[in-house]
Amino acid sequence: MRKTGIRFMKNFHYLLLVGVLALGLITIVGSGGGGGGDGAATTTDTTTDTTAPEDVTSLSAQPGDNKVSLSWTASANSESDLAGQKVYYSSDGGTTYTTAESALSASATSYEVTGLTNGTSYKFKVTCYDEVPNESSGATVSCYANAALSDSDMPVQSGLTDGGVARTATQTMTGTVPNPTGSSDTYGGKAYLVLNGDRIPIDVTRSGSSSSSGLRRIIYKDGKEYDLDDTKAIDPAILSKLSARNGDDVTWVFSVTFSINAGTNTISIEVYDLNDTLFARTEQWEVVGTVEPTSMVVTLWWNTNLTDIDLHVAEVEDDTAVAHCYYGNMSAGDMVLDYDDVDGYGPEHITVDNVTGTKTYEIRVYYFADHNDSDTTTATTAYITASVNGETKISDSHSMTSESTTSTWTTGSHIWDVGELEVSGANVYTVTLDDPDLSNFPEVTLTVTVEEPSTSLSSARGQHVSGLTSSNFYVINAGTVMSPVTVTEGTSSYSLKFTDITAGARDIYVYVYVPAEGDNPMKGGLSNTKTYGTNYALLVGLNEYPPAATTVNTWDRASTYIDVEPNVPASATSVESNEFTCYFYTGDTLKATVAPDTAQSQGAGVYRLFYTAPASHSDHDGVIVKYLKESWLSNCINDITDLEAALKATATSMTNSAWLDENIYTLTNSGATETAITNKISEIANAMEKCDLFLFHFSGHGSGNPADGDGSQYLCAYEDANWISVTDLSNALVNIPKPGTTSYITNVFVFMDACHSGNFIGKGVERGFGAEVDRTIVPRFRPFMPQREEEPSIYGPLKFSRDLRDLTGNNLFVMTAVTGDKSAWDDSTLGNGVFTYYLVEGIDVTGKYISAASANTNNDTWVTAEEAFTYLDPKAEAWVSTAHGFPADAVQDAQLQDNSTATSSRLIYNW
Repeated sequence: MRKTGIRFMKNFHYLLLVGVLALGLITIVGSGGGGGGDGAATTTDTTTDTTAPEDVTSLSAQPGDNKVSLSWTASANSESDLAGQKVYYSSDGGTTYTTAESALSASATSYEVTGLTNGTSYKFKVTCYDEVPNESSGATVSCYANAALSDSDMPVQSGLTDGGVARTATQTMTGTVPNPTGSSDTYGGKAYLVLNGDRIPIDVTRSGSSSSSGLRRIIYKDGKEYDLDDTKAIDPAILSKLSARNGDDVTWVFSVTFSINAGTNTISIEVYDLNDTLFARTEQWEVVGTVEPTSMVVTLWWNTNLTDIDLHVAEVEDDTAVAHCYYGNMSAGDMVLDYDDVDGYGPEHITVDNVTGTKTYEIRVYYFADHNDSDTTTATTAYITASVNGETKISDSHSMTSESTTSTWTTGSHIWDVGELEVSGANVYTVTLDDPDLSNFPEVTLTVTVEEPSTSLSSARGQHVSGLTSSNFYVINAGTVMSPVTVTEGTSSYSLKFTDITAGARDIYVYVYVPAEGDNPMKGGLSNTKTYGTNYALLVGLNEYPPAATTVNTWDRASTYIDVEPNVPASATSVESNEFTCYFYTGDTLKATVAPDTAQSQGAGVYRLFYTAPASHSDHDGVIVKYLKESWLSNCINDITDLEAALKATATSMTNSAWLDENIYTLTNSGATETAITNKISEIANAMEKCDLFLFHFSGHGSGNPADGDGSQYLCAYEDANWISVTDLSNALVNIPKPGTTSYITNVFVFMDACHSGNFIGKGVERGFGAEVDRTIVPRFRPFMPQREEEPSIYGPLKFSRDLRDLTGNNLFVMTAVTGDKSAWDDSTLGNGVFTYYLVEGIDVTGKYISAASANTNNDTWVTAEEAFTYLDPKAEAWVSTAHGFPADAVQDAQLQDNSTATSSRLIYNW
């Protein structure tokens, strides 16, 4: 409280003075003339303060899950008597208010109101009060309480994601948004792309609808044409994902194409009700745009649907247009129009990727046509932003009401003459990146030199650029911006340090970005690229196994035939005589090996083998028949071939993280012996560094061993007597370099498409992300590879006492096709094992960006092992449980073990 004259004190003296006043002992005397001794007194003004502090400004609200977050700019507090602030909320539009906070500090500029009801619109008020107290009328804002929209429902074609780097300036985002009214018939809201603070309207349609006009949106970028289908249509592949997430509910979808600037861009999606009250929003992304800065980006959008507003940019010399870029000439000079939006909202963009020298561009906006009403023209407000080398130069709007169908470069009432820009190239620094220092991995140290360009004055050419800080450097690693990065400037270079995110092959480069300031233009520079980390893979598949002994029903030596009952695989279309071998014994001595001449079916699974009697046939007293295909499978080699192709596709679809030919090893059929497999693992281990990645995939038979009595698990290599146990595999994998003091810098993936493979990770019956529980195992031995009874000793050395959960020290990630008590399924319709088929389908990027890989459901710049499992598990389970010729009790229940304690960043590949 502020007064003129005396300021009363809140203490004893104040109380004493009040008491004196109450007794009437002070007389107020009018002011006299001169000096002090004449008994004159000074007049005291006791006027009461009735002025409240000024209201806060720029009050805004953001919805949250049963809450709303408020923020504002502090009160001007011109009288310096602000004592505190109060926060109120109302659910009836401001008729009645509830107090949320009655004593908020004077310095506060934000407050979170909790305990709200989702789906309810609230009006919020923030007031300011002084010591009297005088309370201001308050600033108000309305907002709903609602959980944030899911980023995973907002796919971006090029893999744009929070913290990521845009591959190109032009992006296309599709997604689903809620309907504020809940209607299944009409969209009762307004949706916006909020790009660097600009709210760009989004056309929202019901899923499956398309434009009746049949017009096409075309994006031109980097000399290529991209079709966005019908004006309002959504990519069917994306729509199917979005519809699946929403079950049987009506889905409201959108598609918007936009361009972003060099440097950091902010992006979010917001939904408002028809009263312009914020209903819901995504979290705000921060994205680094166009690593080599686009010299100029001009963006046009407007606020009415079914109107055709056009963007025109001309390169001018001496006030003469030498190149005119617009819908009729979408690539002119060095300008490119991405697409022509003919019936609503935009945005449209004209970009210039890289200017040589300095050029001048003039910008105009045309109101071309109104499709709302052929007789009258709907008033629309057009918005323009234009940036040069990442710096916003124009941000303006203009009301347009005059329609025209001319597209000449002239003036008229239908034309908004926005202005002109002078543009010079900005990517001028010479940036050099040395080999990364990985001695303290996962801490990585980079040495970067930044020099003035060769076009500088001779005195500055090639000189060290000084004074750069962490805000000027973007370290792009595995397609993601590293943060935080510590920057230390030396005499002629900079040292950059950051903590790596995962193991495996990646490209790394540095982008130097210095925003424009004052008269200094924006400058930037892109470094050379360095690669570190290597991806290794060993892919093992067995369709064929050695001949297995089969049941002999009858041996007629006189007629030289044998009746046998082989275990014929379901995939076998016929049984041929050359698939059998007859072994004749005298005592325990093998005397002759004979291939049958013919094989005749006797029905009921019995085959009669006729053979030519060998010498001394009459002396033979025993015979064993082995059937070549009894234990064969049909599609395991396809598993290996298809997985290998999917991994190699990364070398052509992306610029880094490639699985190169020379680091992918395959072992198949007779080449896939136990010795060959374990030796190859050891060979790869010896070549690996601690920041590398190793993938082991096995497609073939798996079997428990009843002789062990403990549900032991084996992968069946080619030899009868040399199977691979858990112990064998653990002993081989433990040689993969341990990461030292941290546990997440060497990725080891083990994928097993084999029966009973869940026993390798102690997963008898349960499923999911790596719960460490006791094994519940139902041993079941499939006699697809029976052993001679005379050789029971083969079981002895294969007993084990641990599973792969005991293998620590690496970022170990194991996926198995089934639990320990189940069979994995091979399917001729798919042409693969069911597990491997959906693994490959999920990670394959042939002809795609990574963001389009089926398993990459969050549409970022990585495909991770977690995503692969999450994708394949339900699909494999559904395939086997539906009508595809499997037994009624067939189950395909993929299992997962994750030994890592690190974040979920175990990438299979990235861009």
